[in-house]
Amino acid sequence: MISRCKICEAPAQGVYYGCIACKSCKTFFKRNAEKQRLRRCLYGNNCHINISNGHICTCCRLKKCLENGMDTTRFRESWKNSKQNKLMAQNSNIITLKTPEKLATLNLLTADQSGLTSDQWKLLSNLLQCYDEYSGLLIGRNYMYEQNKFPVKLRYKPVTVIELITSLMRQNPLLYINNRDFIDLSENDRALLLDNTLVYTTTSSVNFIHSQIGLNDLPVFLEAVGLISHPSYIPTVQQVAHRIVPDSVIMKLLLAIISFSTVQYTVYRDEPPRNLSNIGRILKIQDEYVDLAWRYLVYTYKFEWTVKYFSDLLRFLFVIHDGVRKSEEVKWYTNTIDSLTQQTKDVLTVKD
Repeated sequence: MISRCKICEAPAQGVYYGCIACKSCKTFFKRNAEKQRLRRCLYGNNCHINISNGHICTCCRLKKCLENGMDTTRFRESWKNSKQNKLMAQNSNIITLKTPEKLATLNLLTADQSGLTSDQWKLLSNLLQCYDEYSGLLIGRNYMYEQNKFPVKLRYKPVTVIELITSLMRQNPLLYINNRDFIDLSENDRALLLDNTLVYTTTSSVNFIHSQIGLNDLPVFLEAVGLISHPSYIPTVQQVAHRIVPDSVIMKLLLAIISFSTVQYTVYRDEPPRNLSNIGRILKIQDEYVDLAWRYLVYTYKFEWTVKYFSDLLRFLFVIHDGVRKSEEVKWYTNTIDSLTQQTKDVLTVKD
């Protein structure tokens, strides 16, 4: 089940300013709400806004944004404090844009239809932005575009598949570097979480991108996977593809949850055991993220589907765990993970 934009019914790409929406409607609301001028509808204030005609009536589209919970108070502080908007606030000739009184019950936060607090909406938006800055989907689409230029027999060669997977893996540390909760942890706790979770978030996000661009459906790609790893790995890739949840928002939330996971994949090494210095803080973040995922699912799919989604997510994690275990035998993959882990630690240390 794909989440739809509440404004134009296009596939949703995140929660923006308090509403599940696509990037187009996010940009539209930001641009038009910033101007703080009320526009008139030329068609009786009753336009039906959808993906095909959203550009026709700015007034009705903006009104629909407000009805579905978009709120100018969720703009970034840099916008609210800008000189331009201070001048606009002083100009009495400009009408302040706000939700009309008769539509107040339609506001998600006012009516509490979502079950999410204002702080949770902000947290959700911030977590999704961590992933949005990760350009894996664009990399994947460009790869498919380039491969389709070649004759069929020359497509998806093992060397190009390794290059694609490596490129996607290199973007994954942004999920940690852009997460304020992760940055605020101690250096010891960050290092330990990276050592334990980066392989899981990377494997999950790479397979999610593969699913989004349709790679997992191609027998020639699966054959290449068998050549660059081991033929026994192919069924695992197929199981992962089968278990991936289609909702991109919940998959992004899952990556955030995994990044704070304290469950370790047991590997016997000659190193002394290490412990987290502030396990209470990390468990609290886990609770916040899991609660956020649950409330988002209940809001989007209602209780019955939420239970199913959580079950599907657990099954997905079990299959990912199996994939991580098998990937220990793939030298180029483990070397890339080790390199990315160290690079991420170095970047975070420099930021301190």
